Parts: sequence; C-alpha cells; structure tokens
Amino acid sequence: MAIRSSSWRRSGPSFRWWYWQTLATIIASQAIITGAFSLTRQAMQLGWFPGVHIHQTSADEYGQIYVPFVNWAMMLGTLALTYGFGSSERLAGAYGTAVSTTMLLTTALLYNAMRNIWRWPMLVALLVSWVFLLIDGAFFAANLLKLPEGGWIPLLFGLVVFTIMTTWHRGMRAVAAKLAEGEENPDAFLTELEGGRIPRVPGTAVFLTRTARRIPPVLLNHVAQIKALQETVVTLNRQL
Repeated sequence: MAIRSSSWRRSGPSFRWWYWQTLATIIASQAIITGAFSLTRQAMQLGWFPGVHIHQTSADEYGQIYVPFVNWAMMLGTLALTYGFGSSERLAGAYGTAVSTTMLLTTALLYNAMRNIWRWPMLVALLVSWVFLLIDGAFFAANLLKLPEGGWIPLLFGLVVFTIMTTWHRGMRAVAAKLAEGEENPDAFLTELEGGRIPRVPGTAVFLTRTARRIPPVLLNHVAQIKALQETVVTLNRQL
C-alpha cells in the first residue's frame, strides 16, 4: 500500500496538470469554432464570402449557428497540422506568427476606427496607433525569423482567405452592375401599372435585390412569369 500511495502522490500533480491543460484546450477550441462560424456568416451577409449552408441551432438565440463547411475545414486543417508538425513545440513558429500578425492588423483597424468612426483628429489617432504599432511591430519582426519553421503557414492561409474574399466581392459587384444595366426605367414601369396593363392581385410580395433606385430585375421576371403583381410590393435592398 505504501508503494501505491507513493506512486499516486508522484502522478497526482502530473494528472492535475494534464486535466487543466485539456480543459483549457477545450474552452479555447470552442471559442475559436464559434468565432469562425460568426465571422463566416458576417462575411456572407456583407458580400465578402461565398454562400455556405448555415444551421440555426436555436429558435431563441440568433447567434447560435453551425456551419458544416467551416467545421469540417477546421477539422481537416487541424489534423493536417498535427500530422505535419508532430508536436506542439514545433508549432511555436506558426502560432507566434499568427498572433503577432493579428496584433498588427488589430492596430491598423484601431486607427481606422479612430478616424472613420470616432472622428478623432489625425494627429491623435497617429500618436495612439504608434504606441501600439511599436510594440506589435517588434513582435511581428521577431516572428519573421520563424517563417522557415512554420511561420509561413498562417500567412499563406490568410493570403488564400483574403484572395477568396476580395475575388468574391469583386465578382458580386460586377454581377450587380451587369444586372443594373438591364433594369427598366421606373417611370415606364409605373405607367404600365397605372394604365392597368399589369393586373393587380391581393397580397404582399417581397423582393430581395442588390440594386437601388430602379425596378429590380427580379420584380420584372416575377411580372413576366405570373402576368400579375400583388397589391403591396416591398423591395429590400443591400448595397455592396
């Protein structure tokens, strides 16, 4: 019994360390997953990311969502990194580069918020930003030495995501501009309505469009197919 007790005392602290480390990892992973889900949905709503399927997991909480594509992509990426690096110690370069780059970009966003949202004078915004920039820049420059040790991975991943977002946004703007060319003049369409050439039926129709100040193509297609238009028409516009 003395041997067993001694063995337990030696393994006790190690077990407690493993328990708390595992618990912290689970909490951190859940925060990252939730953040990735929310950012993906926000990027989609702003027209900066391709549409992916989103599950609304709660009837009461709007923010409780599940994005299968993002979840599986993160799982495959985690497995690939685990297999490629083999240990958490070898991930230090990638982790340090990711964190320092995030800090640097946060400082840039802070300056943008101070100027465009809070309307601070440029001199004050620059002084405040430079305080953070000196610290963040030093960390970022130090982590550039770790690029060959894996620091290139988060930078490459960020570049891929940035390319996807900018390409998608540019394409959506091009599509919206092309659709705007084929829109009908509002006066001509209203003249047809007032002249009774388009029958009106009871009910309300809601049309979602990315264009403004003109008759959206989706409304014209609706009238062309149904040969009628509801008495109440609502168009919801979202500018890109």
